Amino acid sequence: MSQINGDALLQVGRDGKVSAIALGVSKPRAIGLLQASDGALWVAEFGADRLARIAGGQVTQVPFPTGSKPQSMVISGDHLLVTASGANRIDSVDLASGRVTSGPGTGQWPDHLALAPDGKAWFTEYYGGRVARLG
Repeated sequence: MSQINGDALLQVGRDGKVSAIALGVSKPRAIGLLQASDGALWVAEFGADRLARIAGGQVTQVPFPTGSKPQSMVISGDHLLVTASGANRIDSVDLASGRVTSGPGTGQWPDHLALAPDGKAWFTEYYGGRVARLG
């Protein structure tokens, strides 16, 4: 589980034992969580302008440009689509290399993402008060 003002994720085991997974920075504001088919856990670190990938006990950081504010993500093929809310766009992360590519501008603070059965990504705009589709 994420802690909006914490420095770690909390993991609750089946036995009820709670352990922490440190993200490596103060106040990362972990908001979005996504588990990939390979078992890796992706974390959108809104306050740190980056993603964290947690697999096999290792945390790998994927930096975004300052002010991006990654928030929500979905897997689309071999890429992760990520709302760069502070930059008003949807960015793409190559799952194999971790390379971030700036995506199209969206308008007013893209907030949440969902993938439709046809593979198209839909998103909400927090300040725009609308729902829109990529592509």
